[in-house]
Amino acid sequence: MDKQDHRQEPTGAAAAPVADAASNSKAASRRRLLKGGLSAAPVVLSLSSRPVMAGGLPGLCVTPSGFASINVSNHTHTSGTCSGRTPGYWKNAPTTNSPNQPSWPYPPSSLFKAYFSPSLAYGDLTLLQALECGGNANGEVALVRHITAALLNAAAGLTPANVLDVGRVKAIWQEFAMRAPGGYYEPIAGTKWYADAIVTYLKSTQPM
Repeated sequence: MDKQDHRQEPTGAAAAPVADAASNSKAASRRRLLKGGLSAAPVVLSLSSRPVMAGGLPGLCVTPSGFASINVSNHTHTSGTCSGRTPGYWKNAPTTNSPNQPSWPYPPSSLFKAYFSPSLAYGDLTLLQALECGGNANGEVALVRHITAALLNAAAGLTPANVLDVGRVKAIWQEFAMRAPGGYYEPIAGTKWYADAIVTYLKSTQPM
């Protein structure tokens, strides 16, 4: 005759300690996972963060060398608050003083080549026409739009002089253009910003 196992699973009050133990074990595992995830988060943020604030509000901005640095939280690079306007803003900006909105610091009919040298293929464009270059374009054409907006922002005092003044805007373009075609700008030694990377930086100074 086969022996039968008459052991029974605990029921009622006797089952509670077993269930509680299993529940506590799962909770402890979740806490360990959560703790591990949170401890890793600051590393990810410190590598991916950039001093940019968009959405129509002034934002923290830094020099090109500061923006190129991986860890911008060390405060070793000059920073300030930028209220730079986008190319789209400047296309429709008032040409005379406005109580609420910045106006053009230079005549819109001024030629691109009057401010940027070498001017490449854009010398005979007015500043207004430069702002209208390929709205959905990227690369060099996008750079023309954003470098023009950066010039106007700097001249209007919307970017701090110690971060991005008129002279530095011109220098960025000059270094890029002198290496054209396929030009680039070096914010720090050994780091090459081609047109799209320069645009990314300039956008960080143009949050409004």
